[in-house]
Amino acid sequence: MSPQRIPSIAKAIIVALMVTAAILGAIWILFPGGIPEVDLLLIPGSQDDMAGENISLTEPSSMLKLLPVPPNGWSLDNSTGSYADNYPQPFTFACGNYTKKSGNGTVNVLIYDSGGKGIIWNSIFNTGFIYDNADGHARTYFYKDLPAWETAKYGPGGNVYSMHIKLDERFGIAITLKNATDSSSLREFADRINIYGIRALGK
Repeated sequence: MSPQRIPSIAKAIIVALMVTAAILGAIWILFPGGIPEVDLLLIPGSQDDMAGENISLTEPSSMLKLLPVPPNGWSLDNSTGSYADNYPQPFTFACGNYTKKSGNGTVNVLIYDSGGKGIIWNSIFNTGFIYDNADGHARTYFYKDLPAWETAKYGPGGNVYSMHIKLDERFGIAITLKNATDSSSLREFADRINIYGIRALGK
């Protein structure tokens, strides 16, 4: 699907909320009321901008090309790339939705470019948020020498996992896995993403 420019503030807010929901989903799953101090920090544009730099955002079509090829047993159902122009700092993103050919597992992969404005990921890693009990977990680690954060919510209908990777001060990746028995597919999809290709878009 070709990228579309969001024409109004209302539509831009809807798109931004969708992206933010994908990023905050794991927190909301673990804590239905959310964590106010974290939620505030995670809203795009709520943090300091990069040294007043005026960075051109990556075209969504370029990021769409870097969505991962589905692993064996998975199919890419649809993908979209868009601009969010007005909430409250502009950013661009590409999103792919995948389903497991056997079973009802789903994966959502989101790649975004904030242009260094209001980075979403820093607050996650700065809080050092971790959690682990019978209902789920949240933990930080390094993936290919990059800061990563994983969450899980265990449930009888299928577990929900998410993996967030901070590429640099502008690009990020979120992978959300639903109806899964374990988190292995997170890494399987992450391994298929051209991380270095994404980072090179900003050069």
